[in-house]
Amino acid sequence: MFVLPNWGFRNTVHAYHSDDSVKLPLKPLSPGSTTATSSVSLNQFVETRIPDIKDGAKHVLKPYLFTGTLQTLYTFKADFHQTYPVYFAREIITITEDDVESSRTTFEHLHPGEFTLDYVVAPPVEELDDEVFKARSAETIPEGYPKLRPRCRYYTTKELAALKEDWSKDGAPISIILPGLAGGIQEAPIRSTCYKLYKQGHHVLVLNQRGASRSKITTPYLYTGLDTDDIKYIIHKFQQEFSDEVHIKRQFHAIGYSFGGLQLVNYLGKEGKDSKLTSAITISSPWDLNESMSHVDKSISGHYLFQPVIIHMLLKMVKSNREALSARPDLFNDEVYQDLKKRIKSPVEFDNQYTSKLVGFPSGKLYYYAASPLWRIFQIRTPLLVINSTDDPMISTDYPYLEVKKQPWIYMATADLGGHYSFIKNDGDFWFSNVVESWIDSWKELDVFTPHDVDDNGWDIPTRTKIV
Repeated sequence: MFVLPNWGFRNTVHAYHSDDSVKLPLKPLSPGSTTATSSVSLNQFVETRIPDIKDGAKHVLKPYLFTGTLQTLYTFKADFHQTYPVYFAREIITITEDDVESSRTTFEHLHPGEFTLDYVVAPPVEELDDEVFKARSAETIPEGYPKLRPRCRYYTTKELAALKEDWSKDGAPISIILPGLAGGIQEAPIRSTCYKLYKQGHHVLVLNQRGASRSKITTPYLYTGLDTDDIKYIIHKFQQEFSDEVHIKRQFHAIGYSFGGLQLVNYLGKEGKDSKLTSAITISSPWDLNESMSHVDKSISGHYLFQPVIIHMLLKMVKSNREALSARPDLFNDEVYQDLKKRIKSPVEFDNQYTSKLVGFPSGKLYYYAASPLWRIFQIRTPLLVINSTDDPMISTDYPYLEVKKQPWIYMATADLGGHYSFIKNDGDFWFSNVVESWIDSWKELDVFTPHDVDDNGWDIPTRTKIV
């Protein structure tokens, strides 16, 4: 039985939060003072600084994109190339076997291999010429690596050192963006967020999953919803490189889209109050993976439009990285791949064959249970903004309303319309990226750097089951 979508373009936001939200200390009014004069609750902070997501707030979406499916399709098919002209510098992060062994107490599930970071940068003036940029890109790309997206090139060791030196000189906040499944800087919603934060003077980068966004897999391991140590590794690395208690205290924010948001919430739940983030935001992220897989299969657009695209991306990732993955012939071999390619009809079959086995589960369904952030919602101790729509064709819209009302660290804004991280307004801009910009920019008023600076009045809800 297929589920019928919501219709319309006049959008209303519904807010959910605890009546006793955590208290966020404001910065001292006097430059010479060492203590904050007051604090503001999380829900008051949102309602006064970011009215676009307070309960009952309204905005207008593009009238001809009157369903979540149309919103989502337009987002990933329309040409936004000139709308958000951002440039990126790519860095390869290499994790060696020695790195894994020497940091086992901190990163319990870190794996050897590579992933990449795309820093938002101002390119040299001469590289604004497309031909010059292409030539420079060809000079800096490592041998055997795939060609990158437009306006993104590998930076040399010297260039990266200069970039990081510039970042280290100020106290501007750093925002880490986690894309969705096989997503990256090619996606307009991500470029929109990067562009707006960069224009505000913030430092921004995108963390690409292993093998995603034209990254290269060098070890036989694909990313999963349970893998949060790459995120943790970068956050710890940046804390060491760009922040110290004596000279510069810096705020670190993370923004997760869809599957990236799922990983982000799992990171927050695992770390609890040891999280190194100042705040986090998720956009169109699932809470229950089993329900979401069922939802996308039962919606007409999900079944006929989105599932085939997801399957294509997953199979392509395995095919493109077959050389590195072949080091696990028990799991990644051509015979298994060709058989799966012939019979696969849903992403569940991919996760049954590959993902679940990578993380030690006998089936995709059990993996979905373990990787669902809902299990960790009461372990979160980082201020978290959750943005979703109730017409999302890609994930279950059975959101944890009751749980959020008992969780003082979370503010959830759920809109009637908007699709899957789309929310395209009548002027063609993304509504949610303006919200993200306002949220992060407003934190400059707060004397908060890590969860230890936040007062939750000793709140705790013991959980009977610990999910790793």
